[in-house]
Amino acid sequence: MLKIKIPKEATSLRIDVGLSHNSPNLSNWVGHMSSCFVIGIEPLRECFDSSRTLLSVFPHKEHAYDYTFFIEAAVDDVASPQLGDFFIPADIRQKGCSSLKNPNPAGPLKEIGKREVVRVSLKYILDRVDWETTDIQYIEYLKTDTQGNELSVLKSLGEYLQKIVCIEIECSTGDEYTNPETEEEIIKFLEENNFQFLKNCHDSWREDIDGGRFLDKIFINKSFLHLKDFIRTDFPEDARIVGFDTGESIVCAACHHATIYMGVLDAVYRFPDLVERSQQYAGIDKLKNYFSFDKSSLEKIND
Repeated sequence: MLKIKIPKEATSLRIDVGLSHNSPNLSNWVGHMSSCFVIGIEPLRECFDSSRTLLSVFPHKEHAYDYTFFIEAAVDDVASPQLGDFFIPADIRQKGCSSLKNPNPAGPLKEIGKREVVRVSLKYILDRVDWETTDIQYIEYLKTDTQGNELSVLKSLGEYLQKIVCIEIECSTGDEYTNPETEEEIIKFLEENNFQFLKNCHDSWREDIDGGRFLDKIFINKSFLHLKDFIRTDFPEDARIVGFDTGESIVCAACHHATIYMGVLDAVYRFPDLVERSQQYAGIDKLKNYFSFDKSSLEKIND
């Protein structure tokens, strides 16, 4: 049964939806904010495992283990957990572009595979936080990067939407997916729900989309404007290197001297028998704060 208990010492809560293969946001938050508890949500098992494994390179990895909770699922606007199709590019370098949205055949993503994953709402997850044992009254930050499914992520919050201070959201995916939610739709929804534009994410500039644009934007809840100067949104550039060939190293920006001599992604994708060894090496067996749904008990969504 899913139950999330936040450490009593934690003073803030952040949610990272769509971790990709190295969870840069979650890692920055845990690495640079000592009292921040983070819920990380990722449906692709390979990315789920590599993101968890990367926590081991933190200088205080036991703290990182205690202040994170990983959930293996895709966030969607559903009433209860359901099974659904998840579309995955064959190219290992494009795994972070996997999505509930079907890629555009004329777009840059090729050789698309399909896998059954669990879809769950953020409301379902947040209803299972033990709010009685924490003094946290609001969700400081939500980052969502789900490759074209962002509006559904927002709608899945239900009443929790008004408890969020800042939202970092991918507003455009260019022509990569069929029937993606548009930036106009996303902004309209946020403005109708008491959010206003705060700033563009400087590292999301894409010259090749619509003549050049910022893909990711940050919005703030007008009810929390008094907190605007206290919410950290900028962090040192992520200098980690994720190896795609066995033997390459993975380096963490928060701890440059710590290195795992294992291409975790490559081990996950091409050498499944090495996954258990890489996880044990990284100390991931000590990470208890994660949850995977029992797929056998869920119904399939037919889109």
